[in-house]
Amino acid sequence: MIEYGNPILEGKPPIKTMEDTEGIPIPDPYKDGLYPGYLWAYREYRRILDEYKIPLPVWGSVCVGPVLLPMMGMMGWAEFGLALRKKPELARRCLDLATEWLIRYGKVIIDEAKPDGIYM
Repeated sequence: MIEYGNPILEGKPPIKTMEDTEGIPIPDPYKDGLYPGYLWAYREYRRILDEYKIPLPVWGSVCVGPVLLPMMGMMGWAEFGLALRKKPELARRCLDLATEWLIRYGKVIIDEAKPDGIYM
């Protein structure tokens, strides 16, 4: 992850082989990137709506999705598309890592914001 940022691709795609996926840490939304700030904003929004009994829903966003994340941040758009045919085990590993992140982040959003709905 870039400092003070979301997990985005900075430079050339970092994953080209299965070996590149070994040891990749899954970000912690409580401490990595801008996610602690997002969580604070979600908590505050929920607190204000509840405190003043404002009838608005809280929607949680768990973007970018398990397919777009490998394309945008792990392998690159074209490389991921090619890997689906030529290196399916590598594409699957990237999808598994992305899904693990999204599940972790989604659970944190549920715990912290208690949203009325979540979208991806």
